[in-house]
Amino acid sequence: MAIGATIIVVEDEPGTRITLCGILLEDTGYKVIGLERGTDTLEMIRKGPFDVIITDIRLPDVSGLEILALPKVISEMLFHQQKGNSSFNGDANEEADSCH
Repeated sequence: MAIGATIIVVEDEPGTRITLCGILLEDTGYKVIGLERGTDTLEMIRKGPFDVIITDIRLPDVSGLEILALPKVISEMLFHQQKGNSSFNGDANEEADSCH
């Protein structure tokens, strides 16, 4: 993965999220989107683009496993859209929130 890649970090504990985002990822050159809630993450995934998701499995509102399943669903929808079989309208150009 090239430095400068976009990583989504989903963690409901602020200290852990800030450590992952700032100390471990941003300081090494990655663009990091830190999110607290699973529902916000699902919306961010729909907007795209990103390269990697790091998520807590136990979130208060959505399972981390549900978050990890969504990119595959969207990928399949985009594939079918390119073939003229879907009406998916994700906007991949909207700017993401900051890590903190």
